[in-house]
Formats: sequence, C-alpha cells, structure tokens
Amino acid sequence: MLSDAVNAWSRGELAKHTVITAARALQPYGVKLMPLKGVELIARYGRDPAERWVADADVLIEPRKFGIACSALTRSGFRETMNGWSAVAFACPSGAIDLDVHRTALPMFMGKMSARWLFSRGHTSSNIFGVPVVHMHPADAIVHLLCTHLKDRLPRARVDTVAADLRSVARHTTPADVALAGSSAELRSAAWVALTDLLCGRDEYLLQPFLDELRPSIVARQRALAIRRVVGSLGAAHPHLSHAIVRNAGDSWSRGILSSALSLARTEGALRRIRKVAREMTG
Repeated sequence: MLSDAVNAWSRGELAKHTVITAARALQPYGVKLMPLKGVELIARYGRDPAERWVADADVLIEPRKFGIACSALTRSGFRETMNGWSAVAFACPSGAIDLDVHRTALPMFMGKMSARWLFSRGHTSSNIFGVPVVHMHPADAIVHLLCTHLKDRLPRARVDTVAADLRSVARHTTPADVALAGSSAELRSAAWVALTDLLCGRDEYLLQPFLDELRPSIVARQRALAIRRVVGSLGAAHPHLSHAIVRNAGDSWSRGILSSALSLARTEGALRRIRKVAREMTG
C-alpha cells in the first residue's frame, strides 16, 4: 500500500537525521561512530527507503569510547530508554527515530569482527551524512549482514529483505574480498551457512559468485552445517541454546557446544538428532 511505502520512506529519512544528530553530538568529544544495517544501506548503498523498513538507527562506537559516547549523547538531549552491556537505546531529542548505540557489531565470541577491527578497515567521510562518520568496508558489511542473519536464526520472513540488502552492497565489492574478510574475522563458515540458506531455491546471479568464493574447506563446511542442524533440532523450544550455538558458528567453533546441546535437549527426538551429529563430528 502507498501509505506503508510512505511510512517506510519517512522512517528511513528520520533514521539518517538521527545519525546526523548523534554524530554532531559526539564530535566535540572526539568520538567517532559507524552507521550499521538499515540506515547505512539506505544512505550509502541506495536501498529504497520506501521498500527497506528501518526499526531504528544503529551505530557502532569506536573502541574504548562507548561510555564517553553514551554520556555525551545524554548531555546532548538524547534520553536513554534501554541499557545493556553491548548496546544502549536512546530516544532522539528532535523526536526522530530511536538510536541504538552498539559496543559490538556481533555477539561476543562470534568470530573476531571487533569494533577495533572494523574501524581500522573503514574510512571516514562526511559526503553522505554531511558530518564525519566512519563507513564499514563493503566486504565487512557483507559478512556482517550474513552473520547478523545467522545470529537471528535465519528467519524465513526476512529472506527477501536480506537478499536485497546483500545485492545493494555486492556491487561495491568482490567475492574474493568478502571471502578474505570472512577468513580474517573467522566468520567464513558462518557467512557461507547464512548465504547457502538465503540462496536455497533462488536464482541469484549476483550473489552466487560470493557463495562459491566463501565456500570453506570440507571439514569447516561439515562443522558449519552440523551447527545448523543442531539449531534446527532444538528449534524454538531452546532459543537461548540455539543462539549460543549460532554465536559460535565461526571457524573457531568447538565441539564442546554439542555437549551443552546434549545436556539441555529435552525431547528424545532432539537427543537422537544431536547424537547423530556428534557421532559424525567425531568420525
């Protein structure tokens, strides 16, 4: 409907305004921010805001300055609405869309895509937002989008949106760069699992080369697919455990997570499936 498209477009514009307001508030304190996900996709990669719904404006804060950033935003009129270790939510003083300030780009222990690593590979520019912000390297953005989708346990309802997000960024990088970024962050297997799930039964000529390049070694591939099967075995009955398994889906993943799955699984069916995966994993 036209009203839905107009509403989505207005939220995209408000998200950009919120990022600009936050960046200006942090400038006097020497704190840099990096726009993430929806607001960056709309502002930098040309995603149509009428088609790309934005719930809030997500930004990552440069390392060791998270506390300073939160204090500076509060002094500038932002009102804290939710507090956590990895992220703090703020209401924008101008009444625009809410701001989510992140300390980490991905959950702890999910690879090595740290804020320090992302900021070191990003570039600072004021061309897009009119105020200096750090933009994530396009190859890192692809890996981040895929691993965020995996972290959310591959929701089918978001497949079309995530695929469109990836296509918008894919035009600005190469499959080789994305594979290198995934390997460097120990997230190549995780990214491959997410993209495999996304492309299942889809004709995606633009994204297929990325899937081919991300393909990990046979051992890493078996490990990653085993994780996916364990998560599927547990299902919605164990969301916290599923999240823990997905979070450890990087190349540094350990078999120990299967032991946790076995100890917490409640149904005989889940136990049988997880034991089967465990036997395959241990040869």
